[in-house]
Amino acid sequence: MLVIKPRLHDKNSYEETEISTVRDCEQMMMSLFIRASFLLQFICNIEISIASQCACATDYVHVRSGAGTTHHILGTLSTGSCVTFKEHMMSATGYQWANVDYHGQNGWIASDYLTFKECSQSSSTHTGTHSTAGCPTIISRSEWGARAPTHHNGRLPATPGHVYIHHGATPGCHTKTDCIQRVQSYQNYHMDSHGWSDIGYSFVIGEDGNVYEGRGWDTVGAHTLHHNTDGLGKKCNDLLQC
Repeated sequence: MLVIKPRLHDKNSYEETEISTVRDCEQMMMSLFIRASFLLQFICNIEISIASQCACATDYVHVRSGAGTTHHILGTLSTGSCVTFKEHMMSATGYQWANVDYHGQNGWIASDYLTFKECSQSSSTHTGTHSTAGCPTIISRSEWGARAPTHHNGRLPATPGHVYIHHGATPGCHTKTDCIQRVQSYQNYHMDSHGWSDIGYSFVIGEDGNVYEGRGWDTVGAHTLHHNTDGLGKKCNDLLQC
């Protein structure tokens, strides 16, 4: 699997200094660079239609099908994720609920967990499965069943200028079901064995062709010593036939 990861400057940070034995180095690097180029193109070029205001999550928060905690959960926004605000509020179950556009669905989010701001002309969201022509499909944390972080991780100070590629040193996964289990195993290992707050990687790229959201676009990860704040770290397992 290919993992994209940024690093926190704390005891949970670590450095991967070498890639385990690779069967065919040239084939591996070609495979990685092709996938990295797709991801960088996605970061630079993705644009969405927006209204005048965006609602951005200040913490992990559910998006519901109606105003109130009894309604069905459509998905979960990670910290810093933004969706289009429809400029309509409603009071229910002790909260003020903001009406939003959640991947084309009518969604509602408790405003206590939101901040509202002008949408930029080129806003990217990472709140669920998302694909654009020529770009890989991104599987959201909620879709692969990520555990919530044990504590808040810092935000990247600026738009990442680099992508750091790491080898996962694990057997390949060729289906979405298998790759989801693999990403979950990474998170469990990082949190339960190392005591980290979350999976260390920004993204993990599976051999099934999907990209799995780790810490995501704008959260500092744990991957490359002295470079966790200037780039995204992605992990390559044998999922990529490395």
